[in-house]
Amino acid sequence: MRDPAKTLLLDIGNTAIKLAMAHDKGNARTLPIHVEDSILIETVHGLTTEPLTRILASSVVPKASVHLSSLFMEEFGLPLTLVPNDLPVPLESAYTGTLGSDRLIAAFAARSLIPSGPLLVLDVGTAITLDCVLDKCFSGGFILPSPALALQALARETAQLPEVALPKRPSPFSLGLNTKDCIRQGIVQGTACAIDGLIAQLAQSFAEQASVIATGGMLKTLPLRTPYRQTENLVLTGLALLAWLTFSCWQLYWFRLCWKKDKAYSHHKSIVLSKGCSFFDPLRTVFFTNLSKNSLPPWSHRWAKLFPSSAVKFLIHGAIQQSKLRWNSNPA
Repeated sequence: MRDPAKTLLLDIGNTAIKLAMAHDKGNARTLPIHVEDSILIETVHGLTTEPLTRILASSVVPKASVHLSSLFMEEFGLPLTLVPNDLPVPLESAYTGTLGSDRLIAAFAARSLIPSGPLLVLDVGTAITLDCVLDKCFSGGFILPSPALALQALARETAQLPEVALPKRPSPFSLGLNTKDCIRQGIVQGTACAIDGLIAQLAQSFAEQASVIATGGMLKTLPLRTPYRQTENLVLTGLALLAWLTFSCWQLYWFRLCWKKDKAYSHHKSIVLSKGCSFFDPLRTVFFTNLSKNSLPPWSHRWAKLFPSSAVKFLIHGAIQQSKLRWNSNPA
């Protein structure tokens, strides 16, 4: 049995790494992305004195993922479980390209906090993402440079414009009276107006009022006029939900089987999505049904006939098979 309280959560971003335990995500620690290994390990030991049972991570930096996976395996004897590569996120996606794990996990967390209605997820980090969630589907979004990134690019790519520091808090709208103020006001006020404008434009396409959840370390620098609900560490919140959702062997088995992530069941081609079901409310986890008889061993049909729901068939088959499976990651 994996104890979710002993699960370490990692949010590996472009400039920083956030760490927390699944049961105490409010006590998160933030370290620079190029932190020394010894400091990182010391920080982990400072979060808990109990032995870890699992490490869940979201990463947008592949090189850091490889390095940390090796480091944690050497120090704790545990692999780095990357979401969604190693553990799927129970949210549909209309995205056709490669979707960043932080955006998908943040959308999943936001949907668990606001279960219904149009939902916009704003994350103000090194880059700004504004994503849309309709029903249980990630429906796309926008990516913008953050004010800090825009200021750096402006100073780097021009001959005479100086480097300008971001304000620590939103400043009132006004004209700049010197070059630094012009840059600061232009970038900060312009970014805020761009976000407000995108949200207003999207709102016109919704039949009902959209909710906005915002997160990110640079959110406090933007004078947004759109009402929003601020949630700290939204990606860690999503990882914590996944940790509790998959804490036991049979839950993890069912989870992987439904999302066709386990190699032993890669031949399951008949799993289709049912939008009308849910699992572990209020998490609103996507449920899969309609598993054809060819997907289950012949002996299991005798048990399955006793239950009308194919969802229950999953659980029966998973409970029977849990002792026979060997996971690619840490066993429960």
